[in-house]
Amino acid sequence: MFRKFVARGDGCWTWKGRIHRDGYGQFKLDLQARHAHIIGWLIENRAPLAGKEVDHICQNRACVRPDHLRLQTHRENTLRNSGPVARRYREARGLEPGQLEEDLVVVPEEVPEEVGREWVSPFSRPEKTVVED
Repeated sequence: MFRKFVARGDGCWTWKGRIHRDGYGQFKLDLQARHAHIIGWLIENRAPLAGKEVDHICQNRACVRPDHLRLQTHRENTLRNSGPVARRYREARGLEPGQLEEDLVVVPEEVPEEVGREWVSPFSRPEKTVVED
């Protein structure tokens, strides 16, 4: 039933069913309207969302193509979108649209032996130093 509302193409697979005013496709399941991209992700992956959100890599809210969707935390989903909060966040940090600071960090697979206990994670924040006059 779901697939009959999908227009497959080379790029996005556009939802041809009902589109909500916010641009997301809607699919009725158990007598409730659900976001079509979430239902599409669940059909394809057969796995629970595990507290995450389904995000459009393509930024097309009507797209239901599985390889255009990814699971993200709410923070990642909010900051990667095109809303004002995300724009201010990126502008303040000099990031490109859709980019987060985590995208710029290269995490080593193993801690180098010569560094040992002194190795500092790239995700740790430096402690604030107090300067006394």
